[in-house]
Amino acid sequence: MGKKHQFKFLSQSVLLEESGLPRINALIIMTITVIVIGFIVWSSFVTIEESLSSSGQVTMSDTSEYQITGYMSANDIIKISEGAKVNVSIPGITSRNTLKGDLVSVNNEPRYTQSGDALYEFLVVFESGKYKFKSDDSPILLGMNCRLEIVTGSKTMLQYLLGNLYDTGKSTFDIN
Repeated sequence: MGKKHQFKFLSQSVLLEESGLPRINALIIMTITVIVIGFIVWSSFVTIEESLSSSGQVTMSDTSEYQITGYMSANDIIKISEGAKVNVSIPGITSRNTLKGDLVSVNNEPRYTQSGDALYEFLVVFESGKYKFKSDDSPILLGMNCRLEIVTGSKTMLQYLLGNLYDTGKSTFDIN
């Protein structure tokens, strides 16, 4: 290769470096950094409700208001407490929105199924006595089945992600 070709090759590589390639790389790295920092900040403000699922049935209270009687296993009943918020879904009535309720009592005496499993009864009342028995504007009927989401706590998205990361690392490196 002659000196003329070496000079031409060298001048082309200098032009390539001056063309902005390093600036584009810096811009890409800066953009990715901003996106990651933005996600971390956003996830520290977004809260997630932790809840337990159960099923229940619409019953009537002593004051002629609808309430929901539900049952939960011994493993889950210890995770809920009176006063917890409950989201209630009734098929055919709550297609988009859930009804709101409060957990008012938890029975400490188990009921046993035919297979021998212990179930504990709990009661949920609708917020502000909204649904009364035989009210013309209430679409709820006695005996309707419903799905219950009992709110047991809340945490930020960042806490949730870091908790899962911690749990994964803990189980990965656990010797026992």
